[in-house]
Amino acid sequence: MNSPCRNCAVSDQCQPYGNEFTGADGVFFKEMRVRKAGTLIPQHSHAYDHTSYLVTGSVEVEGKRYDAPTPIYIPANQKHMFLTLVDDTFVLCVHNVSRTGTVEIAEAHNPFEGGA
Repeated sequence: MNSPCRNCAVSDQCQPYGNEFTGADGVFFKEMRVRKAGTLIPQHSHAYDHTSYLVTGSVEVEGKRYDAPTPIYIPANQKHMFLTLVDDTFVLCVHNVSRTGTVEIAEAHNPFEGGA
């Protein structure tokens, strides 16, 4: 089994979990809670800028380290993925969906399926 988790072969133990909900004024929130350091979370790009807020833990995004608590600005159309650097990392993705009505994915990618 191909698992994005670098620490184990059982992906269910390493995959992000959390809730998704839309709040006031069309703001969409997606929780990504990760139990294990070394987990690579394949992501995607969006046609608009957005912010991911690192609530707890540490991650690497595009070769740069971020330590909580801190916002992580993601420009429009930038493919992005998170590598957790410590256990119990919590990333909260925040999207203003009032402009489109939905979280639009411009391009999905998964390096474990041959994407880049």
